[in-house]
Amino acid sequence: MRIDQKPPGVPNTTNANSANRLAEFHAPLPAVAPTRKRILVYTIESTWSPCPQIRLIRPFAHLAERWELVWGINNGVVDTDAMHSADLIIFHRFTPGLMSIATMQAIFASGKPIVYESDDLLNEIPHDHPEAAMGAGWKEGIEYAARHAKAIVVSTQFLAGKYRSLNAAIHVLPNYLDFDIFYRPIPINRDAAITIGLLGSSIQASNFALVDKTLQTLCARYGSRLKLYFVGWDCPAGWQNHPNIEFLTFIHEYENYAAQLKQWHWDIALIPLASDEYNQCKSYIKWLDYSAAGIATIFSDVSVYNEVVTHDVTGFLLPNASQAWLHAITMLIESPEKRHALAAAAQREIKADYDLREKAALYDQVYGDLL
Repeated sequence: MRIDQKPPGVPNTTNANSANRLAEFHAPLPAVAPTRKRILVYTIESTWSPCPQIRLIRPFAHLAERWELVWGINNGVVDTDAMHSADLIIFHRFTPGLMSIATMQAIFASGKPIVYESDDLLNEIPHDHPEAAMGAGWKEGIEYAARHAKAIVVSTQFLAGKYRSLNAAIHVLPNYLDFDIFYRPIPINRDAAITIGLLGSSIQASNFALVDKTLQTLCARYGSRLKLYFVGWDCPAGWQNHPNIEFLTFIHEYENYAAQLKQWHWDIALIPLASDEYNQCKSYIKWLDYSAAGIATIFSDVSVYNEVVTHDVTGFLLPNASQAWLHAITMLIESPEKRHALAAAAQREIKADYDLREKAALYDQVYGDLL
């Protein structure tokens, strides 16, 4: 279908000499390697792209002695034969929205335990999202998969609440990261030039609008001292060819993104988020990335971040008011000591509490219980 040997035993003996020899035999029997459980993943996303890397590939790489991932879609072709050797099947993110209901019915008929896995509310994408037009066609397939799955696995409690009406069997596996690939020693930048970055959904129109005027004011105030990086699908309206900015298209390869984030040498990162349900369902992955990379970060004060960020300690949490953003960004521009303190505290917390190497056992527990 296509989508648009047994351990060796001790020999039997009957005479006394043999019995004595058996009693003296203490060599351990050869260990038998445990059979790995196989997860068949149906995803249209490349294995090097961020979501499969964050949610599946990297967690299970730390569990390679117990689990194996195999990929059920190659060059757009759905491999249904792979179901026969699978212990568990995952429908990943928007992929079921691209499948026919008949294809999914055939997969569900296999009798294998099936999980719908997502870290975004992809059946309710807002109108100004870059994938809104495509996303409208995903809703039926995503909701079919969610309703019929043995369980749904998501990244946040808020997202779990949104899917609970479709399926009561919800498991929350928060996002973690491989700290070492993002780690950058925190610089103490006392130079005049300051670099501020916004990435992905932070430059989506409804989110960027929260800081647009503030950034214009700061560019006028600081001139060439201030450099802005915008990384995403489209440059924000009115900022094309602005002398203070560098616009870069979104980096889809996860490891390349981690390397590039360190090389951009951002002093400050901004994460403005409009207070809507789609944003409330997002995970705090940017806080993990930026903090591991030693960047002082400012966030909208919404649940996705205020549940993990300690205001004025591991970041700034702000109301969506221009004056609050102007004051906080100005403070960090003017105070290298404050930037360093925020970045250092956040980086320590990520290393201590969010390093995937230490948390992978949670994936073993959740998915093991679903077999």
